[in-house]
Amino acid sequence: MKTLIVVLAICAEGLVACSGGSSPATPDTLAYGRVANDISGAVQTHRAASALFATQADCIDERERYDGRLAPLLQRMQETSGEMDACMAAMGHPEAPTLEDTCDSMRSELTRHMTAACASANADVQIAEANTHADRMMRWARLEFDGSARLGGMMRDRGCRP
Repeated sequence: MKTLIVVLAICAEGLVACSGGSSPATPDTLAYGRVANDISGAVQTHRAASALFATQADCIDERERYDGRLAPLLQRMQETSGEMDACMAAMGHPEAPTLEDTCDSMRSELTRHMTAACASANADVQIAEANTHADRMMRWARLEFDGSARLGGMMRDRGCRP
């Protein structure tokens, strides 16, 4: 019986050590990076589709398709970005802008774009708006991807501990 209690105590201690005790949960940096890549892919697809606009209806259809694809990806990213920032801060590396701030900026940009995307009936204006939006989103998606890779490299085998 004593052996079982000792084994359980060691296992419990190992679980606390693995979770970092009071440290934040160790986020899945690879999954976060994949979401950033998926966002980049959706943005690139949107840019390419926008270049083919011939009518206002084309713009509206693409805008709705794009929002349906991108909004869930941003939601997934927002659900994890705070954990990523907390882990970085726990390791003594608070970064500015934080991943959460960048994610919020992406969400705001998507909202702005949904309003501006088809505001003009002129296809050239619509295409220019799509390109401006894509440039911003690609820059931010790259920051998110780089941040997840940087955090993953810092964590290695130690989780969110300094």
